[in-house]
Amino acid sequence: MDPADDLIEVLAATKAGLLRWRQVGGDRYEASLGEALFAIEYRYPLFSDSDTEGSDRGVAVVELPLVGKWQFFAGSAGMGLTWEILAVNLQPWREHNEWIAERRQALRALFKSARA
Repeated sequence: MDPADDLIEVLAATKAGLLRWRQVGGDRYEASLGEALFAIEYRYPLFSDSDTEGSDRGVAVVELPLVGKWQFFAGSAGMGLTWEILAVNLQPWREHNEWIAERRQALRALFKSARA
């Protein structure tokens, strides 16, 4: 089973209103279902580059009750699912996802105009 499948279940539970995510500090977000605690925490590994000071969110550490911890890396389906999960309850994440969608649409338009 792909660990991202667990996130698909978490997304469905969030959309159904079973989980309500909140930012609890820095880049850590939590939701609970009874006594069960769910968490998403973003980490910023530093990739050495002479033009870069720090990095974007490179790793999402997801804690799921009864399952344990998963790590999803930038560019993976799992990382994208963490953004979708948080966007259900948190406006800044909805705006983040909308910005990414706009950039992707602009890229498709660029390729379409080049083909014309």
